[in-house]
Amino acid sequence: MAPMASFSWIDSPRRATRQWLAQQRLAAHGLAIRELAAEDREPLRAALGAPELGPSPLDLQRQASQELCIAAVWVGRRPVALGFVDWSGPRPQELQGSWPGVPEIHRLYVLPAYRSLRVGARLIDFFEQRALQRGKSCIGLGVHRSNTRALALYQRLGYGPETTPFTDGFVSVGPGGVQHRVLEPALFLVRELVPAAVQARQVS
Repeated sequence: MAPMASFSWIDSPRRATRQWLAQQRLAAHGLAIRELAAEDREPLRAALGAPELGPSPLDLQRQASQELCIAAVWVGRRPVALGFVDWSGPRPQELQGSWPGVPEIHRLYVLPAYRSLRVGARLIDFFEQRALQRGKSCIGLGVHRSNTRALALYQRLGYGPETTPFTDGFVSVGPGGVQHRVLEPALFLVRELVPAAVQARQVS
């Protein structure tokens, strides 16, 4: 246990330094969110450091046919976050009966240095606005039960309180590029979308 505690003590200042640098970049450049173009694919995959996180050619085809929206967050010329939304409804079959046609936000990823800086929240808001433009009245997302930090964030953003359990199946890439299938208990949360004009009238 002692070596693990020592590693944690050494690593914490490094994380703090990386986040401080991220804050400085945000202050200097601001952030921009835009739908992904084909030419963004390789820079994005390189910046995320995990090719499996980036969009595939099939993902880009689905975006071109309006089935999917892929968006990235940029700080200057650097991509720092990525997310997807399926417009046709939840991907897991066990959710399709309960939430037919509800768009699903998924594959959200924020570079570690940019977490807790509201980057993920801004990306989710981007997808919500796109959903409203498409005439959608609600939107949902899934979260692993073990990811309590993300669950708390989504609830603060208005997702839930009702949750629907499901099993998330995904492919994990291990050492040497070996792929294996993982099944993870998860929850699906939905948020009702209220146009800004209606929201303003409710507040007043």
